[in-house]
Amino acid sequence: MGRVASASLLDYARSVAVSGSYAYVAAEWSDSLVVVDVSNPASPVIRGSVVSSSLLDGPANVAVSGVYAYVAASESDALVVVDVSNPASPVIRGRLVSSSLLDYAYGVAVSGSFAYVAAAYSDALVVVDVSNPASPVIRGSVVSSSVLDGAISVALSGVYAYVAAHFSDALVVVDVSNPASPVIRGSVVSSSLLDGARDVAVSGSFAYVAAQFSNSLVVIDVINPTSPVILGSVVSSSLLDYAVGVALSGVYACVAAANSNSLVVVDVSNPASPVIRGSVVSSSLLGGVRVTQSRGTRLALGAMIASFMLAPAAPPPAEARSRSRVVLTGTFCRH
Repeated sequence: MGRVASASLLDYARSVAVSGSYAYVAAEWSDSLVVVDVSNPASPVIRGSVVSSSLLDGPANVAVSGVYAYVAASESDALVVVDVSNPASPVIRGRLVSSSLLDYAYGVAVSGSFAYVAAAYSDALVVVDVSNPASPVIRGSVVSSSVLDGAISVALSGVYAYVAAHFSDALVVVDVSNPASPVIRGSVVSSSLLDGARDVAVSGSFAYVAAQFSNSLVVIDVINPTSPVILGSVVSSSLLDYAVGVALSGVYACVAAANSNSLVVVDVSNPASPVIRGSVVSSSLLGGVRVTQSRGTRLALGAMIASFMLAPAAPPPAEARSRSRVVLTGTFCRH
């Protein structure tokens, strides 16, 4: 295991995406995207970075596709496109700002020539055409102050986007088959099990939601997009306190719990009855731990890149602003 630390470049590292031998880290207080070579897990090395307090103010989340990294910059109300073809010298190629639709842009996922942004204060899912990286353009959006209140995380599967709405305590299914006109097809709300819905991952006909204030992992059957149904859940105030991240690998869901300083492995082979199979707890190495996932990339669950989390785990003033995630090393999760 190894670690890399930088108080200047990685101050309050919030999100990590992994592609090949590189980890791409969004650091909120450094206003930076940092490229880390993780080809040697025992000795990760910073290879390059781009810093901009004007263009990358408050980077909250990052997704990588091809030679581009897409950064949701929360304080800038922006989606920023960064060329990472040269890891030693990442360059901002384009930027889209919208104080109305991208207010506190937080979650981002990419598929093909579109980026999908969850904007917490706009209560919106926004579809952005990134086919021209130098000039990203909003193609469509859906806004709902009722079910998308505090939209904070988005996962994609087929023609649907699955959005965790933090303040609505909801999972929302959005049909994005027509990027110009995304439509909410269904939602499930639960103030008991989905309180503070924070992160979502999707596999097959199931969505898995980490709910921050319910201390839970919730399994939702989404085979009928118009009527998603909670099928099962596991709750633990000791191991899943402040559950903020979830990643999937086969029949296991790996859940990061910030207040428990833990990584919890949940057996979801029976979706109606998920069971905790194991956990690792460490206040020194896993303090405020988050977990993320990256398409086609093995996700490490352990402690190496957990060291990216240089700031305390306490959330920012608004809960919608507290969705730090980190990739960890050890047992693997794959998206």
